[in-house]
Amino acid sequence: MRAPSGEQRRRRASPSVYGAALPELLVALPRHPLPVSRALAAVADPQADAHVIEALRTQARQGPPATRQAAAGGLHSLTGDVGPLISVLSELLTERGNRLDRAVTAAASLGEAARPLLPLLRTLLAEPPQSRGTTPLIGAALGAAALVWELTGDERAVLPVIREGLAWAAQAWGRETARRAAEVACLLGPTAGPLVPDLLPLLDDPALAPALVIALTSVCSEADTLAGLPRTTLADRVLAAARPGSYARSASAVLKACVALGPTAFTHPQLDLLRDLADGDRRVVGAGVQSRIILDDEHFRVEARNALRTLTVSNTGRQV
Repeated sequence: MRAPSGEQRRRRASPSVYGAALPELLVALPRHPLPVSRALAAVADPQADAHVIEALRTQARQGPPATRQAAAGGLHSLTGDVGPLISVLSELLTERGNRLDRAVTAAASLGEAARPLLPLLRTLLAEPPQSRGTTPLIGAALGAAALVWELTGDERAVLPVIREGLAWAAQAWGRETARRAAEVACLLGPTAGPLVPDLLPLLDDPALAPALVIALTSVCSEADTLAGLPRTTLADRVLAAARPGSYARSASAVLKACVALGPTAFTHPQLDLLRDLADGDRRVVGAGVQSRIILDDEHFRVEARNALRTLTVSNTGRQV
């Protein structure tokens, strides 16, 4: 059994004011295992509440896979014991439904501890593309590719799946999948070089350009040009994606791509565009949860000013 993390120890350093709710939570656990497992993991003391640990362990052995996963996840969060969670994820990774993506995400959260799941993850990657005709299934394959790369560095296993994900950009509903594929490509760094011909044709789509440029900077980190394109040209593509009415995540991706391109990529007019994003009258973030839009836009402006400082300071530390 792995010891609880530092964060778990800090969180439970003093008795929880919610500890008095443990009896009621334990009664509710069999009927509502998904939310109650999370609640128990948050408020129980792994040193003093052995009965809570045993209840979660029992729940992790019975019922449908989704409820067993919840209990096993709560047990892992509370004690660091990964065994029951690996067991239920091993079962879920053999299924081919919409829950597969969530199972892969749970496996990825385990990091090195997910190594026993590698054979199942490799099997998932080796399946033919025509078996992944839905967004959750291709999403699961991309998540598995990222985890297999993290654990093994096996580019031959992951490159075909990333290329498959990028091809989803041709579908009306496939942009998010292509963006996710670009993010996985970024993890590979220069090893993703064979994917450059798949990345370049997608740069004309402003919704994808920031993620693609970040991937290209990862592949060609030291080059003055990225796949033959001047960095200033790529800066134009990225800035075209910054428009009023954006979601916070999309707006933030623009800034991350700008920083990844570096100071030499930007002309004075392009920097002026960034200044307008940071301090202009029109809000850039204009979509999302209504109660968060103004706060998200203010946060974006702070990020934009930080990006400007990064891009306008030369190597000698002087403003340019």
